[in-house]
Amino acid sequence: MKHTQIQFSAVNFNVKALKNGAEKGYCRICGKYGDLTDDHVPPKSCGNKGRTVFSIGENKLIIQNGFHCRTICSNCNNELLGCNLDKEYKKVYDQIRNFKKSGLYLPRNILEIDVDIKKFFRGIIAHFFSVAVYEKDLTIQQVLEQPIQKDFISENCRAFVLGDEENPKNVDLYYWYYPFSNIYVNPFMGYYTDFLAGNGKIIYGAMIKCSPLAVFILDKKASTANPPGLKADLNTNILFLNMNSILDKEILEHPTENGCVLLSPNNIVDGKKTNDYQK
Repeated sequence: MKHTQIQFSAVNFNVKALKNGAEKGYCRICGKYGDLTDDHVPPKSCGNKGRTVFSIGENKLIIQNGFHCRTICSNCNNELLGCNLDKEYKKVYDQIRNFKKSGLYLPRNILEIDVDIKKFFRGIIAHFFSVAVYEKDLTIQQVLEQPIQKDFISENCRAFVLGDEENPKNVDLYYWYYPFSNIYVNPFMGYYTDFLAGNGKIIYGAMIKCSPLAVFILDKKASTANPPGLKADLNTNILFLNMNSILDKEILEHPTENGCVLLSPNNIVDGKKTNDYQK
């Protein structure tokens, strides 16, 4: 029997503590207090069912049944995500998978994906909230016991995720094709270009890379440059993906020459997809 092991790259949390989460706490999506449940990132239906191996230094942590974290309430998990937003994620996942299997040629190499684009990005950011559980000097369990603190992403995107507002505020959403099994989540980051030259520009915001797309939530007010990828047009229902021009897996994770990356002060975990065969 073949088991797929997926080693994830992730920033900003103690993996085991995030997986365990808490039985009760404040939901990371809606902010209500109650019983907490496991959120799978990405959704189970999008290839997140196998064994997940996290490499932490010389040690390994194995999580069965896909990467998940116990940080959201059952209503957000089942009604908001499972019965609603994750269906759009699945549409994107399936259309990309079917295209790759077909071997078809694309004019201009651009794949046009039909999707409810607002629901898709609402789901992406909702999963981001479930993972981005971090406050300095507090454990994940302590964070979950406290009401959600205001920050850049929360203030500008939470009402959009919950469907209370049509669009996020003060942010632009950029995306690119990400055909890798690694996942990378960074809730507070700045990426400087030409930092040593003194005339650099900064890309500030948050990033989640999770197959099949990477998404950067750009703080428009604080940034003087844009991240790679395409800017999402929330007034259309098409995602455009260049299937042949694939960006580097670790883009924006490490500084380029004369550059600088500001990261949240937590553990960094790196890995890659492997195959494990068992009888």
